[in-house]
Amino acid sequence: MGLVLAGGRSSRFGGDKALHPVSGVPMAGRVYQALAMVIRDVRIGLSDAQERNPVPGAAVVVDDPPGTGPMGSLRAALLASDPRWVFAAACDLPGLSPSAVRSILEARSDALDAVVAVDPTGRLHPLTAAWHPRVIPLLVSDRAGHGRSLTRLLSSVSMMTVLLDPEVLRNVNRPADLEALPPLSGTVRPP
Repeated sequence: MGLVLAGGRSSRFGGDKALHPVSGVPMAGRVYQALAMVIRDVRIGLSDAQERNPVPGAAVVVDDPPGTGPMGSLRAALLASDPRWVFAAACDLPGLSPSAVRSILEARSDALDAVVAVDPTGRLHPLTAAWHPRVIPLLVSDRAGHGRSLTRLLSSVSMMTVLLDPEVLRNVNRPADLEALPPLSGTVRPP
């Protein structure tokens, strides 16, 4: 299953960044399409059932428990897809490519709990990663001392990293970040 994490408040962006267009396509739609070109079942992760779906027509999962952020969305997706892996990607990665998704998925193995993108500086990107259902027990907030941090969770699992181009991993947190994006195509297929 593919999961587009779109339940954030976008407080640094000043508006709903999942819906903000990049080359005429909402950011969440771009990420959805990159996943859908590789993964058949792609869903949108939301913080609660009342939240807007930034990709009309796409299936959703709601944080489990509600409002627990990426860990809650990942947990809900893994429970829904068990026993399959889930590829999770933040909605603010408009440069995410199908080839990057494939690179991470091809690195999965039975010995791993996670395959995580890493940039050339060595920074881990747990919101561009594939996760095995074995991590479900660790995704209950604070029980394992990870709080709501997927990065801290990685220290407790067997993982492998995949080096990706920094442009693929460039996220948009503030409107100024849009200026640093390379030119992107405006063509994205609907769900």
